[in-house]
Amino acid sequence: KNSDGPDAQAALRKYKYLGQSKWSNTYTIFARGLRNSMALTVSPAGWVMQAENARALNSDVEPHEELNIVQEGRHYGFPYCYNFRAKVPE
Repeated sequence: KNSDGPDAQAALRKYKYLGQSKWSNTYTIFARGLRNSMALTVSPAGWVMQAENARALNSDVEPHEELNIVQEGRHYGFPYCYNFRAKVPE
């Protein structure tokens, strides 16, 4: 089932492999709240990892750029917070 709409923004989608170089047109949401992904890979151990360019602030120390080990079903903050604890003022 596709999960389109505002809740699907900044999400990592999971598609089923059908074989013979074909993928399903439908997907499920694997994880949410991943802002400005710059890199995505799967390790040989099966970990899904994502590098993130955090929100722009006029600061030399924050927000932190992140390397996330993405876990299925987890929300990583965007658009509600950054650095896993700092609330977005707007």
